[in-house]
Amino acid sequence: AKLNSIKRLKPIAELLGAERTSDELVPMLTELIDKIDCNPELMMNLAEQLGNLTDVLSEDVDYLVGLCEPLEMMVGNDDQIVRDKAITSMQKVGRLLDAENISEKYLPMIKRQRKGDLFSMRIAACHLYADIY
Repeated sequence: AKLNSIKRLKPIAELLGAERTSDELVPMLTELIDKIDCNPELMMNLAEQLGNLTDVLSEDVDYLVGLCEPLEMMVGNDDQIVRDKAITSMQKVGRLLDAENISEKYLPMIKRQRKGDLFSMRIAACHLYADIY
């Protein structure tokens, strides 16, 4: 049931609209990450679907920035498949941000990943740095 719900996030977000998705759905999904962290399949699908939400949230850059928090939690994941999906989704977000948000929000997030304790966080930072240049 959880997997089916995660796979249907984009249609749910389209029904909610960009503002409600940003204000209600994304924070709920951020909380969900801690609960499903032990299930790689759910995490992988959630990381992918968060990237798909860029289509719904792209009308306002501030809405897109909201996706950075849950994706930041996922890009340092030890599971390579989860990490790769989260990196791909984070790259989608980064491509849509303006220069101001990249320097104020996106770049500091990458720096936190770079300084992270886990090797997987530093790998993620390398992928994300390359994409913003």
